Amino acid sequence: MNFSPERRKLLAAAASVVSLSSYSSNPSTLTMGIVPQWLPTLLFQKWKPLLDTVAQEVGVAIQIKLYPSIPQFELAFGKGEFDLVYLNPYHAVMAKKSVGYEPLVRNSANLSGVLVTRSDSDIKHLSALNGQKIAFPAPNAFGASLYMRALLTKKYKVSFTPVYVQTHSNVYSQVKNRIVQAGGGIQSTLDQQPKDTQDLLHVLFNTPESASHPIAAHPRLSAKLQNALQASFLGLNATDSGKELLKGIAFQRVVKTSYAEYDALDDLQLEKFLVGESS
Repeated sequence: MNFSPERRKLLAAAASVVSLSSYSSNPSTLTMGIVPQWLPTLLFQKWKPLLDTVAQEVGVAIQIKLYPSIPQFELAFGKGEFDLVYLNPYHAVMAKKSVGYEPLVRNSANLSGVLVTRSDSDIKHLSALNGQKIAFPAPNAFGASLYMRALLTKKYKVSFTPVYVQTHSNVYSQVKNRIVQAGGGIQSTLDQQPKDTQDLLHVLFNTPESASHPIAAHPRLSAKLQNALQASFLGLNATDSGKELLKGIAFQRVVKTSYAEYDALDDLQLEKFLVGESS
């Protein structure tokens, strides 16, 4: 496989720090969990080529483990099932506290929650949603639901009935088909909707931005292995093929991150809007 000079430098740097035989925790297969913003089949299709590339470079296999709903996914990372996990910002706080997951990399673009209505809807202000049903993927999806519900309730005093429909795609479909008056998502998943769906939707409200979803590592992985994985993910920025793989998962670029970027989310006092002890 041919790599650009920049890519080779990154991989050489990783190799100088770590050799697989020196890992204190060196599993031959890593399990990767992915928050179910989409149907499992679509998530697998989007992520597998990228993870295969990283796995080949680092010298381990990466097995994708998917759940059909966000609550099931939350239970899984809360029990430490995954070696690597792609999860939302507030999940990162929860996962750090419960298991010790450490964020490694994230998309360079920040996360923004969006509240959408149909483009031809009469609803032009948040106050018009009083008494209405609003669709969300799951209670604890951060930008699409948790933060959104907290802002609507606490800051804007909107009284509404939440309807949880498992995935972002289902939210947009519910709004598109007039089943609900509005729905919560995030900008990146809205941008990946088919054009005919996007044309029928209007963004009524945006949440404040936060650091985007990270890929985090379980503490059972050695620091050296975590460093090698981080270097491989970052190296995707350096090649055209890597950029295409990142585009497939809606990443603009991969950047380093750490728990320090997510710690402040704990100050939002969202606990009363969480649903389920481990979710």
